[in-house]
Formats: sequence, C-alpha cells, structure tokens
Amino acid sequence: MIQRIVAPVDPSIKPLQNRIWMPIQPQYQNTSAGYGDFDPAKAKTLLQQSNMTMGSDGYFHPNFGPEKGKDLTLNISTTSGVPVRSQIEQLFQADMKAIGVKINIQNYDASTLFGTVGPKSEYDIIEFAWVQSPFASGNQSIYCSYTNASQCGQNWNHYANPQVDSLFNQALSTLDPTQSASMYNQIDTILWKDMVTLPLFEQPELFSWTSKYGNIVPNPSLIGVPWNAHEWGLKA
Repeated sequence: MIQRIVAPVDPSIKPLQNRIWMPIQPQYQNTSAGYGDFDPAKAKTLLQQSNMTMGSDGYFHPNFGPEKGKDLTLNISTTSGVPVRSQIEQLFQADMKAIGVKINIQNYDASTLFGTVGPKSEYDIIEFAWVQSPFASGNQSIYCSYTNASQCGQNWNHYANPQVDSLFNQALSTLDPTQSASMYNQIDTILWKDMVTLPLFEQPELFSWTSKYGNIVPNPSLIGVPWNAHEWGLKA
C-alpha cells in the first residue's frame, strides 16, 4: 500500500507501528512486537487451527456457524468515491485472497459511513483516516472501555480492557511528560496484542508559504499549520 500510494510523494514513509504517536514525534516507538507483520503461511496455519478447511476455490470454509461449508467472507467498507481508499481496499482484498479469506467491498457515502455504519458498529472491517489531536489523551475516547457515547463515543468496536483504562487515567494525571509518554506506549503495546485497530501509514501532507513570513512550522495534528500563528511574522 505504501509503495503504491504514498511512496511517490515521500519515499521515506514506513508502515505505522504506533497508534498514539506519529513517526515525526520523539515519543514514537515501534510497539508492534511483530503483530503487524504480514505472514501468509502463519495466517493459514491459524485458520486451519480454528477448524477451517481450505476449499477447492482457494478460500477457507468454516466447519461451524452460519458460514459452515461456505467461503470465509468479510465485508470492508469506506467512503465511496475516494480513489486512494478504494485502492487500499483492492490491495487488501488481494492480500486476503492470498491467505484464503474472501473480502467483499461495500462502500457508503460519508454521511452514512460516519453517521450510521461506524457509530452503530454495522461493519466487519472499516477503513478511514484518524486526524490526530495535539494531545495524546485525545485517543482515550477511541480505546477506553465502552460505557456511553459521551465518554467513549469513538470506540466503535466497543473494545474494553481495564488495564488500558488504568494506563490512560495514569497518563492523564501525571505532570511528567516522560512518564506519560511511556504509559501511552504501554497502551499501544496492549492495543497491538488485542488487535483493536490496524494502523497503516502516516499520510503525508504538503504545505507551502511565501518566504517573506517566518516561524511557520507545520503541525501533524488536526490544528494544522495555524497552531503557532501567534508566533508568525514578516521577515525584516
């Protein structure tokens, strides 16, 4: 996906191995411990160990449940009419075919995907972009144990892990940035093990401005370029 989509813009982009921090941030660590590696042979072994049999059509067939004797099939959804996201789906579909899992592409307009399908968990796999908050604490509403929409409204999976909750609360209550960064990386280590979400890559962005202005520093969060507008000025 990186080679086809973002490498032409920035060849240095690598697979994203952290959900909380971006590679350009000093707190970033590879916390994946290999969970994000693509290993088709291991994937097939795990499916066989899960009581599935490879069919003559190249797809695994569960020996249980409503798909018993049928192709193991999952739907992937994203916003329709977005070429980059559609290309990601097609590449993912091909990778999953290589391990014997059938992927159907079922896309929706943005208002339906983000207004109904996502918040109501009416999907098998969903693909979209997270725009980071300037604060790592902004990830809490995505991964805190689901209780109600006002507290964990972005936790569409209804994921729940008390250890993650405890680490978020500790990170939010400490005034030591080194300690909080360590706790956020501990959180992400758990999120990899639980495979709550699968980060793909950091989306590169292009900015331009006239050289007569100074102190303009792009920011990777949702605040964007104006984050330090109070420090901008005309060069002498």
